Amino acid sequence: MKTKAITILFFTVLITFKGHTEPIARCNSTGEVISCIPASVSNEQYSGFFASIFDTSKWPPRWQCGSWSAVHGWTYILSDIGIWLAYFAIPIILGFFLYKKNGTGLPFSGIMLLFMALILSCGLTHLIDAVIFWQPVYKLSAMVRFLTAVISIGTVFALIKVAPRVIQYRSPQELEKIVEERTEALKRVNQSLEKEISEKEAVKKEGRLLLESLPIIAWGADPLGESTYVNGRWKEYTGLESNDDESWRKTVHPDDLKIGEKLWKHCVKTGQDFILEQRLAAKDGHYEWFLIKAIAIKDDQGNIIKWIGTDTNIHEQKESEHRKDIFLNIASHELRTPLTSVKAYIELLREILGEHKFEPVPSYLDKAYRSTEKLNALISELLDVSRIQSGKVVLNKSEFDIDDMVQDVIEIFQHDTPTHEIAFDGGMDNLIIADRGRVEQIVNNLLSNAIKYSPKANKVIIRTIKGTEHVRIDVVDFGVGIPVEEQDKLFDQFYRSSDAAKSANGLGMGLYISQEIAKQHGGIIKVKSTLGEGATFSLILPFSQQN
Repeated sequence: MKTKAITILFFTVLITFKGHTEPIARCNSTGEVISCIPASVSNEQYSGFFASIFDTSKWPPRWQCGSWSAVHGWTYILSDIGIWLAYFAIPIILGFFLYKKNGTGLPFSGIMLLFMALILSCGLTHLIDAVIFWQPVYKLSAMVRFLTAVISIGTVFALIKVAPRVIQYRSPQELEKIVEERTEALKRVNQSLEKEISEKEAVKKEGRLLLESLPIIAWGADPLGESTYVNGRWKEYTGLESNDDESWRKTVHPDDLKIGEKLWKHCVKTGQDFILEQRLAAKDGHYEWFLIKAIAIKDDQGNIIKWIGTDTNIHEQKESEHRKDIFLNIASHELRTPLTSVKAYIELLREILGEHKFEPVPSYLDKAYRSTEKLNALISELLDVSRIQSGKVVLNKSEFDIDDMVQDVIEIFQHDTPTHEIAFDGGMDNLIIADRGRVEQIVNNLLSNAIKYSPKANKVIIRTIKGTEHVRIDVVDFGVGIPVEEQDKLFDQFYRSSDAAKSANGLGMGLYISQEIAKQHGGIIKVKSTLGEGATFSLILPFSQQN
């Protein structure tokens, strides 16, 4: 836009000169007009003008044009030279300034260059005016003045363009005030950050002191599972300074190492909690059992920031459990041996007395026989609890039909339980692969409880329901029911509900054992109950992939 305007102005001046018809006067050395030339100019005259731009033959020096006194003339000349020197010095100073500020993002550098050109051209006109007193280079003067005019007009357009931006620039006082305000704000932020850092350091220090005061081993790891910290209990027990992979491998019992590595890698990858019992070597070389737990600390996006963990010594607990297992095994053996003999003698007496038709006596023997059966069941439950807690329950899986197994259980119970009708709702092909004896044990327990805790009812329902991935066995009674607040505790070891404790005998281990057996099959037992209306226990078992 600026270039276009200057071009239009240039041609306007040329056309004006070319179309002017008034004559231009020419004077001699005394100022007298000696000739006149027309103002209209031809193309040939333009080309001749530029070709003889330094020609001085057609004009007299300025001293000879008019009546100049020495004072007047030299005042004019010295003033022009002074102006030229100043106009020459200013662009040099500005140019040096721009050179030094190059690359610093100095604003309006283009305008400054244009302004330097304007001053130089203006100064040049004054220098030529002084020279004309001796050398009448009027053509050169005209060209320099025309160039100065073009640069001046260009500068005007450039200033108009940047003026809004210049207005937006703040004064030094305003900038100083802004700097002071921002400095104060930055100072407050720095103080706040320093306080926050100080508080975090204090919390961190307290946390370290707390970890060091713990009676158990505490440690930390980065998101990749590499050890970053371990408290003093680690060194006290193992004699090792660090808890890195190499130290950990040296410490863990060889039989526990493989499963520990596999589980840790899985947890680091998935972010799941790490829980494992392992034997760790003490500094004297002997091994003790530890419960190792670790959890992942995550950010708001679920990314793992770090791991924190503890190693708790459970060696005495393990030793106690081992002694308990030994005791239960010995006790069950010592109890079952005479109990088997008692059962055999009772059966023999029942046969002998039955042959001699002693009616009252066999009924007492039946009661004694049932008592031995109950005692045998209690011993079996104690052994099952011991096996479950020690992880020694072995499942002998085979393919069988759930409905056939349930009907076998019902047949036995119905024969010994005339007070309740046991209704079966099933009849579908429900083949699964599981330990039939253990599944039958669960159904026996659920059906026994249903009859035991519904003394005023006369019916129990068992139904089998086939799903897409599992089979469900429901045992429904219409007895006393179970309070809502107690339903979550039913499967705890040795737990018995308040109403159950009043209405029936038992140790409270049956449901615990049944739930653990169901879990080992990949299943679960659920309960729904309304107090005073009965309860429904549901055994859910998955189908085998082979089915």
